[in-house]
Amino acid sequence: MFYGWKISLLALGGNFMLQGSVLYCMNAFMEPLCAAHGWSRAGINISMGIASLMGQFAMPLAAAVSARCSLRRLTALGRWRAASP
Repeated sequence: MFYGWKISLLALGGNFMLQGSVLYCMNAFMEPLCAAHGWSRAGINISMGIASLMGQFAMPLAAAVSARCSLRRLTALGRWRAASP
């Protein structure tokens, strides 16, 4: 078997576990979020869906930038940007 398929299957499994844990955590915290802020469950789920779509739409741009720029430089820029007020 081509080693690229093994890496792809490993990444698929990791993504599956990550997404499952995120959905479980959101369902676990759904009631406290609704009670604390007065949000509806539908509003929280719509916001999660919009965030997911925005991430998918931004992925080609992120891939193009990471292909053209050094990943170390992008990481340093992100850390510097997060640390500044």
